[in-house]
Amino acid sequence: MPIIVLCTLYSCQSDNSLSKDTEVIKRRHFNIIIVPDLSNRLKAAGLIKDDAFIVQQFVSLIYPELITDDSKIYQEDVFRLDFINKLHMSKYRSETFSIDLARFKKEQDKRNKYLGIHEHSSAFQKDTAAFVSNLRNLIRGVKAERTYGSDIYGYLENLNDILIDTTTQDIYDAETKELLHNYHTNIIVLLTDGYIETSGTNDPHRSLSQTKIESFRKAYMLHGNNMALDSFLEQNRGVYAINPVRNGLLPYCRILVLQLCDRGQGLGANKHESLPDLKIIELLWKDWLIHSGIKRDYIGLYNCAATSDAQSTKAIFRKFLLKK
Repeated sequence: MPIIVLCTLYSCQSDNSLSKDTEVIKRRHFNIIIVPDLSNRLKAAGLIKDDAFIVQQFVSLIYPELITDDSKIYQEDVFRLDFINKLHMSKYRSETFSIDLARFKKEQDKRNKYLGIHEHSSAFQKDTAAFVSNLRNLIRGVKAERTYGSDIYGYLENLNDILIDTTTQDIYDAETKELLHNYHTNIIVLLTDGYIETSGTNDPHRSLSQTKIESFRKAYMLHGNNMALDSFLEQNRGVYAINPVRNGLLPYCRILVLQLCDRGQGLGANKHESLPDLKIIELLWKDWLIHSGIKRDYIGLYNCAATSDAQSTKAIFRKFLLKK
């Protein structure tokens, strides 16, 4: 059977020699990166759901919901946890924090055995359990050692093609006149309360602090004149907007942010019901991600109340991850 690999680079051009009757079959490979913000937010017990709980809901969907019976053949899906704080990376990187189907390449029998097709137990089940358990141990260790710190801005700025896969591959079967188009969907799931801390810099345009939120609220109350929040931000972009991240890989990514939370809420500190912290956080985050190159439809922002139970959390993951 004549098979032609047309390209394996960043983008594929259509081959004029292909028949007009060619059927194009698209095969998506997930590249999903879970990124927990192991900052001072971990002290907010009771306000946020345990990150391990969130990740548990995610891994429970990998198979058979993300990897379906229709798509599991030769899938190159990779699901991993990554670290913002490089201190955590050097200390915990050796633990099991990835589910990698790409390693099986064309060995479909091994892939099926790993997933446990038609089996009651599998190596995949053991790996997903270890994934969650190791994250729980990591969080416990960070709390005990007080090694907080999480520069989300710097993390996105330094993303590289080791993590983000922009390659595509077209394979043409001349006998069946089918063109198999392989592509990757890069999804970053950030677990954060929305307060952006930075390391090694005091640049307010790379961070989002409580002080900045308070300043925005006071200015809007005094000078907003009931205009839309995004219009007020646009007029005062130089003062309040977070500088866009300059990284050419971000337009190839989708970003889902979970656990946005008002740190002062549980302490009774935030009494600004008309314009609470969360509303400002969501405004500034959406503006920041859009100006950093993420398409509006591929941005998801959810507060901690939205992930208060397993069913709601899974629903969010399904809606965002399965979006075409």
